[in-house]
Amino acid sequence: MALKKFQPERPDFLINTDWGTPKEQLSTEDAKSRGMKLFHKRWVIKEEKKQLREEYSIYHSIRSIGYLLIVLSFVVFINIADILKGGILSSFFTILYGLVMLTGGIGLIKYRRFARNIAVFVFLSFLSLPFTPLFSDDKGAPFIIILGVIGLYYLLRRTARKIFAPLPDGQKISGSKSGFTD
Repeated sequence: MALKKFQPERPDFLINTDWGTPKEQLSTEDAKSRGMKLFHKRWVIKEEKKQLREEYSIYHSIRSIGYLLIVLSFVVFINIADILKGGILSSFFTILYGLVMLTGGIGLIKYRRFARNIAVFVFLSFLSLPFTPLFSDDKGAPFIIILGVIGLYYLLRRTARKIFAPLPDGQKISGSKSGFTD
């Protein structure tokens, strides 16, 4: 089982390339003499294995954060009856916040640059929400703060920042349906 290419248009990540040497193309003795190890049925050196694991975990973390934001936005929309009891202005902002979370979640799943900025804003707001009058006596406040810290941790890591950064000079996105790159 080979690792999935998450952004095939981003060859600046090892995981999005044809990394390593297929097991069939190199004998075990040759690979061992070169200091290579078998990883997902391909021969790689120690540094490549470490880089592949890091990239794989970051891609999955970002996608998991996207799904989390989608679930949280649905929680907001499911409780729409309670939200509408709070008044027009607070209902408007709560629904808008749910739409922002939904947009950020969908964008993160697709690894869109704008979505990272939205998600960082949402997770920063998770750090301050428990201290607002609306959530001041909510027993779930520590959970919201923990979600905010975890979300920021994964979105602000070096590899995650690189995933959402523009392509290095000289590289173009291949297979794009439009000329826009977010």
